[in-house]
Amino acid sequence: MKKLNSKLKKLALALFLLCNILLAGCINVQMAPHNSDVAAKKFVTDPVKANIYITRTRKWWIADNFAMQALIDGRVVGSLAPNTFVMFSVLPGKHTVAISIEGNVVQQRVDLNWGTNYFFEVKPFVGHFELGLVPEEQGRQEVIKSKRAEGAVSIYD
Repeated sequence: MKKLNSKLKKLALALFLLCNILLAGCINVQMAPHNSDVAAKKFVTDPVKANIYITRTRKWWIADNFAMQALIDGRVVGSLAPNTFVMFSVLPGKHTVAISIEGNVVQQRVDLNWGTNYFFEVKPFVGHFELGLVPEEQGRQEVIKSKRAEGAVSIYD
């Protein structure tokens, strides 16, 4: 009986590893050029626009294998993998910032001021995720620890 349990445990471990290897291929996010990553981490704003940064820094086990789509006002502006961020500029005013993964969408309505940086973090929870506005210092630290994913620099380009 012990031999059977040992073999089943080994088989289960092998299947788990195989599934993780197969799922690892599911995520495909284009990374921004190095100079674009460096420029975004200077946190310079256009005086007539607002910058929105969205970070995905935490590990989520199985969800790590899926890219998230970042949206502003319903328009896809980039994709996020673990430890990445997107940054884009918008005109001041009311906007909807959203994240979508495998058909699940979480959004937040915000009123943005010109010349300001706004930082959003994708937060994992059991069975779902949230998109939250974070304080500037925390947002800057998350961006610095992450790599910039390719995306729209301005939704007006």
